Amino acid sequence: MFVYRPYRGSLEESLKHKKIFSTKEEMFDYIVKEWEGLICKEDLYIGEILGDDYRIGWKNCRYVLTKRCGNEHYAIPQAIGHCFEKWE
Repeated sequence: MFVYRPYRGSLEESLKHKKIFSTKEEMFDYIVKEWEGLICKEDLYIGEILGDDYRIGWKNCRYVLTKRCGNEHYAIPQAIGHCFEKWE
């Protein structure tokens, strides 16, 4: 299970948009839809583990990164949110 929160103006605002998905593919499908075609599924990937976010209790947080947005291709992928994999 993956928990995702997009970047927003504040942590509080970001958490209002938090979503839970059964798989990484479902999470990527959601992100592509939210970005309305500016990002393709092939552009997305999950970065290395950054560590724990003690402010919100997330373990093993990772960036959700994109290699492209619209016509802009990034030499260094850009973070569009955070996620963690939740084990139950």
